[in-house]
Amino acid sequence: MQQAFLPKDAIHIERPAAAEQRPLWRLYDQAYEVSPACTRETSVEAFALRYQVYCLEKGFEDPAVNPLGLECDAFDGRSLHCLLRHRETGIPVGTARLIRPNPLKLGASWPIQQICRDPRLFDEDLLPAASTAEVSRFCLSTAARARIQAACRRSADTDETEGRLAPYTILGLIRGLLMLSLEQGITHWTLVVEPALLRLLGRMGMQFTKLGPIVEYHGRRQPCCTEIAALLQGMRAKRRDLWNIVTDRGSLSPETATDSAGVGGFWRDLAGGPAATRGVALA
Repeated sequence: MQQAFLPKDAIHIERPAAAEQRPLWRLYDQAYEVSPACTRETSVEAFALRYQVYCLEKGFEDPAVNPLGLECDAFDGRSLHCLLRHRETGIPVGTARLIRPNPLKLGASWPIQQICRDPRLFDEDLLPAASTAEVSRFCLSTAARARIQAACRRSADTDETEGRLAPYTILGLIRGLLMLSLEQGITHWTLVVEPALLRLLGRMGMQFTKLGPIVEYHGRRQPCCTEIAALLQGMRAKRRDLWNIVTDRGSLSPETATDSAGVGGFWRDLAGGPAATRGVALA
């Protein structure tokens, strides 16, 4: 299934940065960039990174099924992909995708529908199928991060910066998913995650609605969902420092998106409509 794989140091959360320190968003943007993987070249990079993580590092997929060293499946044909890259070295370190709904068969659009039978998954008021996508193949590569450390010029400042950013590397992937969602009119996400990752996201200010009990699929996994606008609103209230990273200092948020950028009306509809008043909570 679509669980995320993250290096062990990604589960340790530091306290919000002190006022005298450089802003975390600035350090992050100097270190990483995220972009859609929509060309042949960047798609190959994303699939190769998935092969590294899911086939080699974690053994989740069989390398023999992916003899070209590219991990892909039947859902990639209607998925949107993003790629997180280390700026100084250009090395891809993470990738994620959004599986769009199947317009011909909305009830069989996503992998989560194969393992979760919670009726809310099929509730149009909670999850409008036409504008919902599943977050999937969300991963960071331990090997890629090791390559980055070996390639970078070392200094006390570099070590300090890496230490501050290490727990938050995944936020660039979430920004990438947010960008893709905005471009495609996606308003809700579903996902299947390890409980530890769900707790990590909660400590980062992101709350998700659990859909039924934990399921067993290559380990314990929790199906869940969220409305994107509500997720961002909650994150802004709880972890403004991390919200700045995910929303690119508000440019992707309901509160500050501008009509001139073509996104203001869309996000304001999300923020002000009836659906946005529903709370999302990680019980």
